[in-house]
Amino acid sequence: GTHATLSAKYAEARGNYDEAIEWYERSLGYTAEPQRRAEAYAAEAFCLLKMGRKSEAERPFLLALLETGPSTWIGHNWSVLKFELGNLVGATELNRRVLSWDWSYAPAIDLKNYLVEHYNRMQKPYPPPVALQEEQLRGIAVPGCDAGILQQLGVEEWKPPRRGTRARATRTFRHGLE
Repeated sequence: GTHATLSAKYAEARGNYDEAIEWYERSLGYTAEPQRRAEAYAAEAFCLLKMGRKSEAERPFLLALLETGPSTWIGHNWSVLKFELGNLVGATELNRRVLSWDWSYAPAIDLKNYLVEHYNRMQKPYPPPVALQEEQLRGIAVPGCDAGILQQLGVEEWKPPRRGTRARATRTFRHGLE
C-alpha cells in the first residue's frame, strides 16, 4: 500500500492526475486500515476536482466517509462540492452533520453562515435534517444521519466496516446494488 500511495503522490505532484487516481485505487487493495483508506479516497476526490471532474468526485468522498466515519475535513469538502454542483439541500445537510461532529470547525461555521444568508436571500426557511441522495438511492446511512431519517429510510445507523463486508460493499458501490 505504501509504494502505491507514494507513486500516487508522485504522479499527482507531476500533474498526472489520471495516473494518480489509478495508483490510489491500487493502494486500496493493499490497505486495511479505514483511516488510510479514507485518505486515499479523499486524495482521489481531490485529483478529480483538479481535473474539473466535480460530479465524479462525489463517489470517493462518499466512500471516504463510509470508511472513516465522522470526519469534519472530508464532510466539509464534500459539502462544498455539493454546493458547487448546485445541490443546496445536500450541501446544507452535510454541513449540519459536520457541525454535529465538531461544532467549532471554523470552515463549516463559515459555510453555514453563507448557507443561512443564501436561504434568506431566496426567502426560504433553513431546512431540517434530510436524507442525502446517496442514502435514499443506496438504502444506506452515511455517518451523522439523523435518527428520524434513519427510521424513515428503514436503515441502521452507520457502523465502521467489518472484516469480510468491505469487499462486498466496495463491489456494490462500484457496480450498483446486487
